Amino acid sequence: LLAISFGEAGGEIIKRNISSGTELNPIIKGKKKDAIFGFCDIRNFTDINQALEEKTLIFINEIAEIVHSAVDRFGGSTKINIGDVFVMVWKRGNKCNLKNINYEVQISDSNRINESINVFDQSKYIADQAVLGYLYAIQKINKSVSILNYNNNSEIQKRLGSDFKVSLGFGLHLGWGIEGAIGSFYKIDASYLSPNVNIAARLMAATKQYKVSILISGVLYERLSKEMQHICRKIDVVTVKGSDLPLSLYTIDVNYNPRPGKIKPKMSNKEKNEYLRMKKEEISRSYFKNHSFKKILEGKKNFKEVLKTRRGKVFYETFSCGLESYIKGNWLLAKEKFEDCLYIDETDGPTMTLLEYIKNRDYICPKDWKGYRKLTSK
Repeated sequence: LLAISFGEAGGEIIKRNISSGTELNPIIKGKKKDAIFGFCDIRNFTDINQALEEKTLIFINEIAEIVHSAVDRFGGSTKINIGDVFVMVWKRGNKCNLKNINYEVQISDSNRINESINVFDQSKYIADQAVLGYLYAIQKINKSVSILNYNNNSEIQKRLGSDFKVSLGFGLHLGWGIEGAIGSFYKIDASYLSPNVNIAARLMAATKQYKVSILISGVLYERLSKEMQHICRKIDVVTVKGSDLPLSLYTIDVNYNPRPGKIKPKMSNKEKNEYLRMKKEEISRSYFKNHSFKKILEGKKNFKEVLKTRRGKVFYETFSCGLESYIKGNWLLAKEKFEDCLYIDETDGPTMTLLEYIKNRDYICPKDWKGYRKLTSK
C-alpha cells in the first residue's frame, strides 16, 4: 500500500525517515536525478467531469489503468496523479537487474544476449522505452471497449458534440529534476521539480495546439535509436516559458481509429502481476536478442496498427520541405508546401498550425527571425 500510494520517490523519503530513528522530518534535502519526464492529460476533462459527475472517478481510473500499465510495461513508473494529469518518469536503472531475466533461448543466443547487455547503450534503451510506453497507451486507449463506450455517452455528447472521442495528450522531455518531498508535517507529496519537468508539462499542453497525441522534445529525440527516430516527424522549433533555448518538437503520427479490442476476462491481482512481469521480460528479451526494438515496432500487431496512417511518402517529403522553408524564413515557399500537404490530408494539425502562424503575419518573415518562435500555449 505504501509503494502504491507514495511511489518510488515516496519510498525513498519514507526509508530515510525510518532509518533516521527520529520523528518525521519532511524537510529533507532532495536528490538530483537525470530522467525522462512524461506528462499526459485527458482532453476536455472539465466538460466530461460535468457530464459524468460522480462517475468521473470511474472514468479517470479506467484511463489510469491503461496508461499506468503501459508505462510500467516499458520500464517507467507513475509518480503523480493530479486530477486528469498523470506524471511519469523513466530513470536509469541498475544494469545487473537486466541479467536476472529468465531467457528461454539457445546457448548461442544466451551468450549473444549477455554480451549485448554488457555493451548496450542504456540511455537509448530507456529513451526508446519511454516512447514505446506512450505509443502503447495511445493504442490501448483507442481500442478499449470500455473507453470507446464513453464516446457514445449522451451527456458528454450534449456538451462536446456527437463526434466526441476520448483522447489524451502526451509530452516527453529529457533532463535533470530534483526528486524529494514537498509539504510540511501536515501533508507531504513526493514530487519532481526542475525546468525540465515544466517543459514536459508544456509539451503535453501544446499537443492541443498542434492537434497531435504526442510531442517529443529534440533533446529526447537525439537520445532515441535510429529505428525510433525513423517514426518521428519534426514539426516545429520553439522556445517555451522558462527557457530561452530553441527546442525542436517532434511528433509521431498515429492511427486514431484502430479496430476495437476484445473484452478480456478479469484477472486477480496475483494473475495480473504475473502476466505483466512476463510481458516486461518478453520486451527485454526481444531487445537484447535483436539489439533493438525493431522487432517489436515492425512485428507486434499493436505497434503496426497504431503506426498505420494514410499519409504517404509524398506528404512527408512535402511537409519536410515546407518546414525547412519556414525555419529558413522563406515563408512563401512554406505556404505553398503546407497548402500541398493539406490537399493530401486536410486534417493534419501541425500543418494547419504553422500555416495559420505565417498567415497571421501575411506570409512575411520578420527581419529578426532566427528560425524559431515562442510557443504561446502553456
